[in-house]
Amino acid sequence: MDDAALAWRSDQQIRFLAENLIEAISPSNVLLVNPGSAKAVIDTRRASIVRGARAFVRDMSSSPRVPRMVDPDALNPGRDLALTPGAVIFRSPVLELIQYAPRRGSRGRIGRLA
Repeated sequence: MDDAALAWRSDQQIRFLAENLIEAISPSNVLLVNPGSAKAVIDTRRASIVRGARAFVRDMSSSPRVPRMVDPDALNPGRDLALTPGAVIFRSPVLELIQYAPRRGSRGRIGRLA
């Protein structure tokens, strides 16, 4: 791809696509070749395939049409995630620096471990 003389953005898009296609066909991601997924199919009596197909259809039917990595209802702010007031004190194209306010008088655990 280095010899193609593409613009930076086009080069990055093609690299992203190529890397994802290679990952998609890797043996660990192919149901019939991956022993762990084959065992899950047997152990769940094919229910894992049905769940996976439903998740795929759900993810592809709404924007941005990419598979979800985390269940959106898995974490609850204030219970599983800490809520600390803060403000952006510096922003650049590369980073954002946030200054968080101290929580005075509160020294307990914020969340609980699963």
